Amino acid sequence: MPAPCLRFSLPMLLVVCLLLPGALRAQVLEPLPDLRLTINGSVNAIARLPDGRMLIGGDFTRVDGVPRGRAARLQADGTLDPLWNPDVSDGSVTAIVADAGTGAVFLGGTFQTVGGLYRNNIARITGATGGVDAGWSADTNGSVTSLALDGDGALFVAGVFNQIGGTARTGLARLSASSGAVDAQWNPGVDGIPFVLLVDSATASLYVGGQLSGVAGTPRANLAKLSTAGTGVLDADWNPAPDDSVMTLAVDDSDAIFVGGQFSTIGGQAHRGLARVAAGGSAAVDAGWTPAAQGTVYAIAATDDALFIGGSFQTVNDVPQRRLARILRSGTGASDASWRPEPDDVVHALAVSAAGRLLAGGRFLAIDAQECAGLALLSAEADLVAALDVERAGRVLAIETQADGGVLLGGAFFRADGERRDNLLRLRPDGTLDSQWTPGTDGEVLALASDAARNVYAAGRFRQIGGHARVGLAKIAANGAVDAAWAPMPNSDVLALAVRGPHVYAGGYFGAVSGQPRRGVVRIASGDGAVDPDWNPALNPGATVYAIAVDRDSTVYLGGYFDSVGASLRSNIARVSALGVGGVDPAWNPGADGEVRTLALTAAHVYAGGNFSLFGGAPRTNLARLGRNGVLDAGWNPGAEFGYVDAIAIDAARGVYVGGAFGAVGGLPRQHLARIDATGSVDPTWNPQPDGHVAAVRTQGERIHVGGAFDVLSGESRSAVASYRDASLAEVLTPFYADGFEP
Repeated sequence: MPAPCLRFSLPMLLVVCLLLPGALRAQVLEPLPDLRLTINGSVNAIARLPDGRMLIGGDFTRVDGVPRGRAARLQADGTLDPLWNPDVSDGSVTAIVADAGTGAVFLGGTFQTVGGLYRNNIARITGATGGVDAGWSADTNGSVTSLALDGDGALFVAGVFNQIGGTARTGLARLSASSGAVDAQWNPGVDGIPFVLLVDSATASLYVGGQLSGVAGTPRANLAKLSTAGTGVLDADWNPAPDDSVMTLAVDDSDAIFVGGQFSTIGGQAHRGLARVAAGGSAAVDAGWTPAAQGTVYAIAATDDALFIGGSFQTVNDVPQRRLARILRSGTGASDASWRPEPDDVVHALAVSAAGRLLAGGRFLAIDAQECAGLALLSAEADLVAALDVERAGRVLAIETQADGGVLLGGAFFRADGERRDNLLRLRPDGTLDSQWTPGTDGEVLALASDAARNVYAAGRFRQIGGHARVGLAKIAANGAVDAAWAPMPNSDVLALAVRGPHVYAGGYFGAVSGQPRRGVVRIASGDGAVDPDWNPALNPGATVYAIAVDRDSTVYLGGYFDSVGASLRSNIARVSALGVGGVDPAWNPGADGEVRTLALTAAHVYAGGNFSLFGGAPRTNLARLGRNGVLDAGWNPGAEFGYVDAIAIDAARGVYVGGAFGAVGGLPRQHLARIDATGSVDPTWNPQPDGHVAAVRTQGERIHVGGAFDVLSGESRSAVASYRDASLAEVLTPFYADGFEP
């Protein structure tokens, strides 16, 4: 008897495939892309050691390409010390001082872990190796902004805290440098935020500058003088009273101190940003020394005959000198007009080396048009001697796929594998960096979209792209050239994009585009960039649109943070017509009690993610599925707990990829990334566990692209972007859904 012949229809085979996800599905991490995406770090503090070496602290994870967690030591020649590595694993370091007697180094800032040990905002480090002093602990319950040593065994701490070492202290404390014990007597306290401390050991005085209204229970505007001994008595006579914040202090040899900040008067005299004040008496201000900085002075470093000042200022003595200048200590404080390195962003810290060179730290990317990220060594003539790049991990915040297999990435980064890429890049179909596609923006790219002609639309927090002025929205040709004629101008940042036919839909928290009132959402012609004169859903004032999805039935879905569309109440999600004026659908009104940050469509459903606990009147934790009629799907309720959802993407097998900052999905541990099937069950076979936030997910045939702020996923190193391949999608499932699954 012949064996029976078994026949299966394609639908039956599909059902079998869907019921056996573990047997068919294997999302494999691709070897490419494997880029190192970095953004410039910042240096907030510099301290010079007696032997000529320098300590730096800030927000960075690499120095000159070598891993260093937010603190590092430089050799006297400016090269990185290969041995000293405290490894502050989170936050930032804003203050750093060294004890010349013991060699110990003290770090302050906003952090929780140093060298693998719990240290809340303050730590003591050994000078030899950078190891954490395990026996020294003086944790604070708020950030530390400044540190100073008195040479007599005391460490003074300033910051935004009301407790240190388990003892109540408001913004100021005196500790034992050797043990970390809080001085039980010294307790002046401040009203406001202290930014800087300066000790004069010869007179046992401590100067405190900041954004202050009182010190030691006495009114004091932004600057005060205390005793370093006893209870910390306030000097009642010394009261220069600058009219705005003091950010930096430095000692002058002639019984005076230099004061820098964002004030315009001090001691009743006009002094913009910089002044010399008598260290004693009634704090007389030097009326003849009058350099004037238009903008804030954050740092001062003194030599025998001059001061170097750094900050955000644009002119000094009404002469253009941006962010870094040299001022004579003598006479009226004239600025050296020939000394003009001109960093392209803020300078936060300065120190002069034993050889007379200036080490400058900040948030800049270039000095004198030469690339250097955050840290530079300058000669006495203002020449760039060495660019000592400080970097931190970049972030991918937007992904767009292309028909040829290419992938576009937007986010916050400035280098990819060492090549300059300002917040935008293209990957070739094989996952390698496209060396020819280099538009570049001056701010974060938050959304990407493309049209049938392969034009790319970029949105975000930028004001320039490829040399063209653009406010958060731009059009880029397939070859990477910015469209010079396409220039709609929102009056604020753009957060969301969608393209359908001849229309570009943009969402954000703007109130007008190209001079026309458009609150939160606008439709623009893809050809010439003209704002559609009729289409205007008219969200409430102050509305923000985070997500836009457009289907083939002339319907536009909006997600965000708003409470009305037109004259109709709508809570954070709405459906409007793509026709006419963009009228709201009167029958479609599910509503969410929190932000809707992402939307995805299928032929039958609308998926929404965000930061909410109720959707359509029913409990839903940051994830919901609706029918196209707006009715909540009662049976689909996985939930993303302990955070929020920023991204949703759907594959050809109706699998839902969810990214964000969360810890569990469907009751199972899932860190920032998960796959959910059509029934709402979490895929048990896929758990990449990225070690940071996932901001973007896109599917592309059998590939799944993931972007965010991670360094590791699936146990392998990946910097902010990774791709998985699920061969089963291409081999079995894609043909059944190629014409109708995606809207």
